[in-house]
Amino acid sequence: MPIPLAIWAAAGLGAAGVKLYKSVNSSKNIVDNAVLRYAEERYKFLKKEEELMPVVEELGREKLAAWSYYREMFHIMAKVLNRPGHFTYKSHKNMHLLPHEIQKLKKIAMVVEAMHQNHLDKIGTGVLTVVALQGGAANNYGKDSLLEEDEEKTILEEIVASPLNSAEYGELEEMAILNAIMSFPHILGHDAFANEDGEQITKEEALAFKNDIDAKSLVLADAAGKVDRLLDVTKHALHIMKALANRHREQVAKLEEILKVKQDYNLFTSAEKDELSYAIALGINLRELARTDVVLKTGNISVINGSALQICYNRVQDLLPVEDLVY
Repeated sequence: MPIPLAIWAAAGLGAAGVKLYKSVNSSKNIVDNAVLRYAEERYKFLKKEEELMPVVEELGREKLAAWSYYREMFHIMAKVLNRPGHFTYKSHKNMHLLPHEIQKLKKIAMVVEAMHQNHLDKIGTGVLTVVALQGGAANNYGKDSLLEEDEEKTILEEIVASPLNSAEYGELEEMAILNAIMSFPHILGHDAFANEDGEQITKEEALAFKNDIDAKSLVLADAAGKVDRLLDVTKHALHIMKALANRHREQVAKLEEILKVKQDYNLFTSAEKDELSYAIALGINLRELARTDVVLKTGNISVINGSALQICYNRVQDLLPVEDLVY
């Protein structure tokens, strides 16, 4: 409904105000404003992703390192004579490392070593993003694996079997992997609107264009919110993983000193037995956090796995000092 001229006149706008009103509601301005809004949402989304990627990459490296830590623990356990089948430390009851678990962990450690050798743990290959966000899924067996155990390959092993030249890849490729995992929308570049000339279309066509682009802007704004949430979740996971890894390395060093003097578990003091149990508890919980997926993906639906991560954090409450738990 047009605004009566009397209102414009009362506002002291006169003919100039009428011209401005018509201009603001012109087809060109409708199109330009829609494009501008989308550009703003695109900028916010990309800036959030730019902030997120270094955290995801560091979390990926920390998870890969977590599998390697177990080799040190296996060397310790192999030296301990007459060790019990189960260990207990505070709230962590009946902890054990069964032969099939040890075999799988050693296998994963070998895969990680091969990744380092093939330079797959570099920015741009996508491996760091996959391990950081879906490390547990990546350590599962692929759909095409054979039934024979010797022939089975985890998803990570299949990646290693097809090495990439990481020198050809970069940050943009890593973001592409992130977008695929998170099912983020396709982002329209500046060229997508190059042929949209508001002066050459009707107002009805301009409004239809606006509705379409506004819908895309809303989807992009929602994606930016998910990136923000994912950034907070990955920072927290990285903080706890680093704290666990640091304590684990300290415990391994302590146990190595103990084993220089004695190897028979029956001769360990209560404090030394606690040191061993503590190291096992740290390792088990480090492994649990490393294999807990940050993102759950089913088809085109991706959900941040906050509840499972919180369970991991609750389990380590009595393993880390308060200052390490605070994030």
